[in-house]
Amino acid sequence: MYERSTPQSVASTSRMPDTDDRIQALEHKVNTVLSQLAALTTRTRPSRSRSSSRRRLSRSPSTSRHHDTICWYHRSYGDNARRCRSPCNFQTKPKDISSCMKTSTVGNLRSSSRLFYVTDRNTGTTFLVDTGAEVSVLPPTTQERQHPDPAVTLQAVNKSNIVTYGSKRMTLDFGLQNTYIGLSSSQTFHPQSLV
Repeated sequence: MYERSTPQSVASTSRMPDTDDRIQALEHKVNTVLSQLAALTTRTRPSRSRSSSRRRLSRSPSTSRHHDTICWYHRSYGDNARRCRSPCNFQTKPKDISSCMKTSTVGNLRSSSRLFYVTDRNTGTTFLVDTGAEVSVLPPTTQERQHPDPAVTLQAVNKSNIVTYGSKRMTLDFGLQNTYIGLSSSQTFHPQSLV
């Protein structure tokens, strides 16, 4: 008789103490990295909870759509932006013409202005000094308005014609050592006609 028996094998694995320590150390490092990552994520993203101490401004949908088409520079600095990122649909607001006109009116001379004026001591007439001008302009008298001078034609920036009334010789005293004789000027209609 032949008896056959299968050997009984006991599969047992025993971990070495060194391997257990390594696994625990790796788990600890992974948990540390995850907590650091979570801390960085919450630092860069502001809290969106309702209990936030910041007061939120409600925007209309049109305003938010408008901001989406404007770059960060123009949204932050407006007209003073020195850079721009495309696509950007920022448009500068038109300047208030009345505030520009106030700086060039004679009645506003005493306020701070970058314009340079001189006053004739004889007549009290104030002149705006413009070094780039080819002619000096004076308002015409009532008598001069009756006789326009078609020989001299001036044109405004908006391409409209300016009616002129001839030339005039004046003796001017600006309070300097000399008086100036022979300054010719072209007389025109009121500046309101240019608007």
